[in-house]
Amino acid sequence: MVGKRSFGLNLPGFCPVLETAELSKMAENQGFEYVWIADENPAPSCRDVIVNMTTIALKTSKIKIGTGICNPYTRHPALLAVFASTLDELASGRVVLGLGPGGDMPLRPLGIKMWEKPLTTVREAVIVINRILSGETVDYDGEMIKVKKANLSFLPKAKIQIYLAARSPKFTRMIGEMADGSLLNAPFHYIKDAVSIIKEGTEKTGRSIADIDIGNILPFAVAKEDDKAKRKVKYLTAFMSAFTPNFVHEKLGTKIERIDAIRDALKKGFTEKAMNLMTNEMIDEFSISGKPDYCLERIEEFFKAGVTQMIFVIPDLKEVIKLAGTKIISSFKN
Repeated sequence: MVGKRSFGLNLPGFCPVLETAELSKMAENQGFEYVWIADENPAPSCRDVIVNMTTIALKTSKIKIGTGICNPYTRHPALLAVFASTLDELASGRVVLGLGPGGDMPLRPLGIKMWEKPLTTVREAVIVINRILSGETVDYDGEMIKVKKANLSFLPKAKIQIYLAARSPKFTRMIGEMADGSLLNAPFHYIKDAVSIIKEGTEKTGRSIADIDIGNILPFAVAKEDDKAKRKVKYLTAFMSAFTPNFVHEKLGTKIERIDAIRDALKKGFTEKAMNLMTNEMIDEFSISGKPDYCLERIEEFFKAGVTQMIFVIPDLKEVIKLAGTKIISSFKN
């Protein structure tokens, strides 16, 4: 895994369960090595991540299956450890846990305060999960996470790797300190900064960045015409640019007034207005989209910048998954 160039597919969980499993099998056949399943319920109303991943495990044989992402507020770390270890019985060596503090959408309907001490909560969750999965009986009285005599009567055959989602420097640094991999959402001209911050974390704890699988999630579309590909990802890039912190936009030279206008339009449900505010330069930053040769060059640039796993969010799923396999992934494996 680490040190090589791999590809992942991020699926949102909107599709019916069997269709999600079919897409995952298609991705496996096209050379994708990871599939990441969103856990955004109950708002928006995605399918359950555990049911999705279990079905994928039964329908596939090679592809690694990860949560993309679960948060430790709605899913207690001890229960995540039980889930991961149980799923390992079906898909040994293929189970991955992607964790992060979560967003406002899945937390608000449950009355959970958004991001209450997120750094502490995620750090404590990683500690608890790793200890339980290693076979310990865990008593943990953390600031945010509490566990009493939690253990497993069965253990995973393979190590369950933990990837952390990150946007802020503090979270990005924590990837280097304690995670096996990253789930970044970094535009091109920020990716080197993000990798450098991860490296700071590894140096703090005496680890090597070579031990971290640096995954980066971006919208992806390939087509015969650049304009057609960019139209496919415009909706996704609008959301990604809106969720990206201002300090990243300042690095990119994007006018914050434009970003605020996109955020306001999306908040009010004016998606068409938000999409129209996206410039071609912004779409290029927040996606891999265009003709095959251009996409290949762009992906190569990300790999050279330190990314080891390109994770695609794909519109027109079946068509673009096939094109990704035949036009992109096969070129990197030949």
